[in-house]
Amino acid sequence: MNTDMPWVTSLRTIAIAATVVMTGALSYALFTRENKAVEQQHAGRANPWRGIPGCVVMDAAASQIAVPLDGKNNSHCRDASGNPLPVASPATIPPGIDELRLALDTVRRPPGAGEALRAASNAKPQAAITHAGRVIAQGQPIHITIQPDAQIAAQAIADCVTGNTRACATSQLDGPAWKDHYEGAAVRMIGLLVMDAITHQIEALGSALSPCYTALHSGKPLPTGCPTLPVSAAYRPHRLSNRALHAEAMPGSLIKLILALALLRAPSQYRPGDEQLRDWLRRSDSVAFLDALFCKSQDFRNCGHTARALVAARDLGWNSDCARTASTCARFGLFAKPPSASGAQIHAARIFHQPAKNAWQPVSSSYPAALARECAAWAWHRCDGAQYASLSAEAWGQGNALASPAGIAAMFSTLAAAARNEGVRALPHVAVAGHGPGARDEGEPVYPSHAINQKHAQIILEGLARTHRADGTAHSACVKVFGSAHACNSIDWLHGKTGTPVFAQERFTAAARVAHCQQLAGKIAAHQGSTESRRKLIALHSHCAMAPYKWYAALVTHGRKAKVVVALVERNYNARTGMVDALQDHGTNLAAVAAMAWARQWREQQNRAAYITTATTTTKEHHHAAA
Repeated sequence: MNTDMPWVTSLRTIAIAATVVMTGALSYALFTRENKAVEQQHAGRANPWRGIPGCVVMDAAASQIAVPLDGKNNSHCRDASGNPLPVASPATIPPGIDELRLALDTVRRPPGAGEALRAASNAKPQAAITHAGRVIAQGQPIHITIQPDAQIAAQAIADCVTGNTRACATSQLDGPAWKDHYEGAAVRMIGLLVMDAITHQIEALGSALSPCYTALHSGKPLPTGCPTLPVSAAYRPHRLSNRALHAEAMPGSLIKLILALALLRAPSQYRPGDEQLRDWLRRSDSVAFLDALFCKSQDFRNCGHTARALVAARDLGWNSDCARTASTCARFGLFAKPPSASGAQIHAARIFHQPAKNAWQPVSSSYPAALARECAAWAWHRCDGAQYASLSAEAWGQGNALASPAGIAAMFSTLAAAARNEGVRALPHVAVAGHGPGARDEGEPVYPSHAINQKHAQIILEGLARTHRADGTAHSACVKVFGSAHACNSIDWLHGKTGTPVFAQERFTAAARVAHCQQLAGKIAAHQGSTESRRKLIALHSHCAMAPYKWYAALVTHGRKAKVVVALVERNYNARTGMVDALQDHGTNLAAVAAMAWARQWREQQNRAAYITTATTTTKEHHHAAA
């Protein structure tokens, strides 16, 4: 059973000050105050991309479509023949696209954009465009990697599980199954990210919030029928952004991929057998993993596993740049080749690190055997000693550990590349400047999935291929999506892992949780005891702000094609019982339901395409033979 404690860090600090300056400057350049209607003045401030040509396009099958930036007018976006590109439908554009545009605008139109910029990016010269009687500087073209079909499917699933029953028919999910939940919503929040496992191009950013969740974090009065929670209504913009791109949560049992790799790299006398490790992954056996990590077979004397786990995390793409500054720790750019001036960065993944002066430093991998033995006696639920408690918490995927959907997706695709004995040629990205999607510069680095032994990667993926089968942690979710245990036991193209950061207040109903947190706040206010006892009270009260999350991530394959799908959800409460969904990690993982629903649609689409291709080829061969 997976039991990880949640810690939520506020996200989305994407250069707010820079955005304000950029927005103001662009507004001034494009809209003079003289003789301009008020709405024209404010249009420039609200969306600084308006009126600044520099096309943003996405691929749709064999053609391209323009992402509208000038309201409904995209006449300046043309193909190589000079014909206007068709405008993308709203359904193909991810929620929260405006914040992505703002973050990427310094790349699309850096200072001095003009002919030199277009020449440098190999873009063809365009006819001058005028606005309000003057020529407008054109920006660098950008290709967004979002795939319309993938996005439409991901968003329909996200809308369905957050209470929009009309979207459930499209997503092939049973909306009435959650009628006992508040709002009739399976979850309060979801981010559903899809990434191509070969190119690392992000193809879908499904994101949806239930009305109660939206009101709570918009600072608005809660609608009738919402659960009362310890967190009061307040404006929290970082909770309202696209959850597939900007959400962060403790990874929970998803870090077992890192622990598995560390154990596989150990000398034979210190490591579990391959089949044993596959089974631990199938059942997400936290106690077995921690027993092995802290060397139970050696009477808990340090046999180097924790140091190996730190290296394994690095090789799987976690902890990048944590040694230099705190602001760059575990972050990456949204471009395949991000310019140094770009502020378009998001969180990736961090584990086994703790705050240090102006940076993050690795958690010490040493520990006292006596403390490890004592903690193991409590099945790793009670650990003492500041240093060791931090290390053991990290091994649960909690404490300072933090991940985003994109960071989890990168880990899965890195494993997939290693299993193919290939290097990874890019980090996750949602846009490519100038050259077009998939373009690479000569000499662009290949990231080190080759550091991961091919056999080790294959063993881990083989274990993940069992989690949706009988007794696996994702089996009940699979049955809901695919209809039967027999169907799930025969699936060999899905390699997935669940993750459930521990929610320490699961024993309370929603109403009792509020009363409990008020009581803790009162005790802290009236406290007159020792500093240590006060610290423990504050630690208990910190759980009142935590949300009950669930993860699911999977590698989905079809022939030579491979996608990674990652879902992060905030669990909802049952209106009849008042208890949180999937209590004590029993019950269906709804993040897995959402991700598997997307995987099922993608596989069916690939099967149809393969059938059509085969039928067409057969027909041509028949005609050729007849001729």
